[in-house]
Amino acid sequence: MLQLPSFTPLDGCAVALCGAALLAIRSSRQPKRRYNPDAARLPGPTALPFIGNAVMVFNHRRVVLEFLRKLLQYGPVSTFTVPFVGRNLVIGRPEWLEHIKKNDTIMYDRGPTVREVFAEFPGPNTVLGSDGSDWKIARRTMQPLFGKTFGTTHVCTALTEILPDIFSFLREANSTNTAINWSGKLLLYSTNITGRIALGLFLSAAFSLPNDLIGPDFGCLKNHNEIAECLEIVAYICSNRMINPSWRITDYIDGSHTTFNKARRQLLHIVDTMIADRIRKNGGTNIVEPQDFLDRLLLDLPRTNNLAVVRETLLAALFGGHDTLTNSLQWAVYELQRNPEWIEKLREESEGQPWYDGAIPFERLVDFPNHQAVCYEVLRLYPGISQNFRVARCDDILPALPEMGIPEVQVFQGDRILWSDLHMMRSPEIWGPDAAVFNPRRFFDAQGKFVKPSSPLFVAFGAGVRSCPAMQLASHEMICLVRALTSRFDFEPVHPGERRSVDGFTPFIDGQFWLNVKVLDAKYHDI
Repeated sequence: MLQLPSFTPLDGCAVALCGAALLAIRSSRQPKRRYNPDAARLPGPTALPFIGNAVMVFNHRRVVLEFLRKLLQYGPVSTFTVPFVGRNLVIGRPEWLEHIKKNDTIMYDRGPTVREVFAEFPGPNTVLGSDGSDWKIARRTMQPLFGKTFGTTHVCTALTEILPDIFSFLREANSTNTAINWSGKLLLYSTNITGRIALGLFLSAAFSLPNDLIGPDFGCLKNHNEIAECLEIVAYICSNRMINPSWRITDYIDGSHTTFNKARRQLLHIVDTMIADRIRKNGGTNIVEPQDFLDRLLLDLPRTNNLAVVRETLLAALFGGHDTLTNSLQWAVYELQRNPEWIEKLREESEGQPWYDGAIPFERLVDFPNHQAVCYEVLRLYPGISQNFRVARCDDILPALPEMGIPEVQVFQGDRILWSDLHMMRSPEIWGPDAAVFNPRRFFDAQGKFVKPSSPLFVAFGAGVRSCPAMQLASHEMICLVRALTSRFDFEPVHPGERRSVDGFTPFIDGQFWLNVKVLDAKYHDI
């Protein structure tokens, strides 16, 4: 089993010296950035001579969300500096984020550090690891995964196939009076039920693989969830690298390099096996009618002769398909068991609608406004990607917000812009005094009609040209699963109380979340 890296305080001196040397070498290869005379006028932590805020950045490299939260205490914009890298702006206003998103890929891009991190995983040929024309190509390659055919056919079919197994598993938990682990931070995936549901559903829908991760009984827990474990490890380490310009050095010192490479090798082996098995099954790559997303990728292989694109796209798809649904299912059950009045609303709404074999047609989601409100409230509080970065490609100005007394902010070429979607959507200044409270009512107007949230306030799936194309797919899957679970089962935590989220790309529940399961009187008898 993979082990997480550790880091001792004694390593700090070596890291500081090596980091300074590396940054000096990197800076000599980069064009000089314009000195910003206004930098001192923006609030932020005190910078030390020569090293700026490098010590603070290094100490927070594994808790980036906490680091951004501290910077937001200085106001809607704050700054910190890292030697040879330059100025970093932390913003907390959706108006500024909307401005950046509107100019994404034109005046802003991911920047070299983020591209280097994502080039390691999932790869430079993906939407995460590319910019400019390369990003447009990667986006087109991923697009079939989010098209109508995939959502209405493959996902719905996979749902109808996996739901009976999920129900059987939960009924066994009820009949044997056995608690189940609804979440699981690193290396706890052997019993993580939401991770098994999310990955089993995605593997079935995208790759037509049989589900052996969840149900119909506890025997499924013997099937090791290697993909989810490795995905969590590489995502955790990538997240640690984002604000740490010396990550190539610190990873060697604390062991992250070895752990990361081992997990990545395992994922590449799994993906290569999937590809080889499919090519063997199809008798080659001359596919006439692709049956799923994997076939669609292989369809272009004879023309491009670029297997790396197929491998990296599959890794990116696995990462997104697993993490988003795992995260939203974990927090949906957590928040609903703390707010039982919303469970009753969901059940009342569900009873008046057809069962659809568990897979609500996308066009019928309008009949489930309470389910939609719960879905978007969970995504508001726990967005799939909780931290983001951009680099200014040219000078720019973040517009003044006179109604709030906020002046314009000068941005210079090379400045890094950082923000947290999670913190922004929990800000009382933006979402009101109950911003940190689970309250799906906020998505209904005065007439009681559901109003779908949109940017710039709601940024759970980003905005602009780089907005996540999986928004409809992710919300559809979540609504179907929440309906299926709440209409048949009650969940009670073994250890009640508040739960924290992990500090990473995806804010999973930190640690284990054990639940007792109770079967309700059946409302439907189709399954």
